[in-house]
Amino acid sequence: FVYTFDHIADVIDRFLIGKRLSGYALYMQDYGGPVGFRIAIRHPERVRGLIIQNANAYREGLGDVMRDIVLPPYTRRTAETDAHLAAFFARRVTEQQYLEGEPDPSLISPDAIEHAQRGLDRPGNHAIQRELLVNYGSNVERYGEWQHYLRDRQPPTLIAWGRGDRIFLPAGAEAYRRDLRNAELHLVDAGHFALESHAAEIAERIRYFLSA
Repeated sequence: FVYTFDHIADVIDRFLIGKRLSGYALYMQDYGGPVGFRIAIRHPERVRGLIIQNANAYREGLGDVMRDIVLPPYTRRTAETDAHLAAFFARRVTEQQYLEGEPDPSLISPDAIEHAQRGLDRPGNHAIQRELLVNYGSNVERYGEWQHYLRDRQPPTLIAWGRGDRIFLPAGAEAYRRDLRNAELHLVDAGHFALESHAAEIAERIRYFLSA
């Protein structure tokens, strides 16, 4: 299996087809955004709505770290780029992703960080994650296609975004409203993993959105 966003989208798409789902809402966060948008443009007639949580589709939403990744030389694998990308798997970086931009770090369970790091450190997983980071530029290349889908189809959309996110900036959340006339946008006082501290608030907004 070659780890690319296209191939992951293929797996999820086959799952949805196998379940015979004729319609669904897509919840997209981080890497789930590129996967979800690929599915949405394949089957726009099946998408009943989008829930977007810190999942980027606009260049202005790319933080410094992500901008570096989508530019050469990190769009191809070499010994040099592998060494650079290896830093992303250190525990301090995982902690930073969970805690940075969160006004009250005490709301973040240490178990969440531990669980993420244990999964990241599984044998062979660093190589997989390097492949996905190198492939991330393929998502930016398709931003225009996804934006056209949003403008053309106008799917009902709820956007819940941690305003302290340094990976995908709040400007990326605001940008959706250029293409979606009726998008519902909520910036919450959280970082990249907003559910860790604001699950109840975001869940309530999702319940209301899906019941409308």
